[in-house]
Amino acid sequence: MAPAWLAPTGSASTARFSPAGWLKASQSLEGLGGTPQAEGFPSSRGVETLERFPASWDKSVRTITVSVWVLLVAVNLLVAYAAFSEPSLQDWERLVLVSIPLIISVGVLGGAYLFAPRGFSLTGEGVRVERLVGSFTIPYLEIAEAKLLEELTWKGLRLFGVGGFYGFYGLYYSSGIGKFWAYTGRRSKLILLELKDGRKLVLGPEPPEAFLEALKRRVSL
Repeated sequence: MAPAWLAPTGSASTARFSPAGWLKASQSLEGLGGTPQAEGFPSSRGVETLERFPASWDKSVRTITVSVWVLLVAVNLLVAYAAFSEPSLQDWERLVLVSIPLIISVGVLGGAYLFAPRGFSLTGEGVRVERLVGSFTIPYLEIAEAKLLEELTWKGLRLFGVGGFYGFYGLYYSSGIGKFWAYTGRRSKLILLELKDGRKLVLGPEPPEAFLEALKRRVSL
């Protein structure tokens, strides 16, 4: 995990991020949250949606997500069984033992779900990446190129992100693409956006071909 990320500057409606510490960003309900988030894009509150494309999961994401759920539930059940089976423990000690893994599990499951990509919208201003917390818009004017990626092998580094639990999202590095931000629930049939300032984003709208055609109607690529 990369340290010290994404502190908000400016007003809530035009929140932007810079490498100054993402802990402060996580405290702002109006900002994009202290999570894997592409830098420099405005938030998308109250933006009118013209076309929407859901974020679908592939088999690997479904397998990883279910496995994490099963693991955390099993750990909590085992801890609870051990705590209440030990007669020497006092009630407050049992409560502490049960609460610690439960709090961690709720944080992991809830946090990943809140910030995972849920869909992609084409608005009057740009491409919106939709999340329960921290949606943001990529302005059309900043897009230099958009193309279809048949498959992404992920041979590289996950610099600051999530690798398969509710999707692949965050900052990655790949030898084929370089540094890029990923917001997808699958590893094939993706959209690569290259921006005029050199930044790259990999999105997973469904269906990708229809998304690309609709985007090109709005952007001269």
